[in-house]
Amino acid sequence: MADERTGVARWRLGLVVLTTLASVAASVWLIQRSDLVVLYVLWTLFSPVPLVFARDGAAFRTACFIAGGVLVGTGLFYALLGLILFVPSGFALLAVGLADRPAGPVWGTVSMVVSVVSLTCWTVGIIERV
Repeated sequence: MADERTGVARWRLGLVVLTTLASVAASVWLIQRSDLVVLYVLWTLFSPVPLVFARDGAAFRTACFIAGGVLVGTGLFYALLGLILFVPSGFALLAVGLADRPAGPVWGTVSMVVSVVSLTCWTVGIIERV
C-alpha cells in the first residue's frame, strides 16, 4: 500500500534504506583494506539515490533500476577492485524496482522476503569481519 505523502510503499523505502546500510557495511570493510576510499564512497552513494524520487512511483522504480544496474554491472566487471561486495545491494534495488510490476502482489512479497533475508545475512557477515 502506497503512502499518501510519498506515493511509494513504506516497505519499499525501508528496503532501499536496508540496501544503503549493506553498501555502507561493504564500503567500511573495503576502506579498511584498500586505498580506494573515494571509489567505495561513490559506489555507496548509489544505493540511496531512489529515495530522492520517493514522491513519484515511476521515477522511484526507474531510479531503482538504474542504481541497481550500475551496482550489479560494475560490481561484476570490477570484481578485482572489490566492487563485487556491492552486487547484493544492486540485486535488491532491482527487486524493489520490480516489486510493483503487473506481476502482482506475490512478486512484491517474494522479492521483499528474499532481499531482506539476503541483505541481512550479507551485512551481518561483513560486520563480523570488520
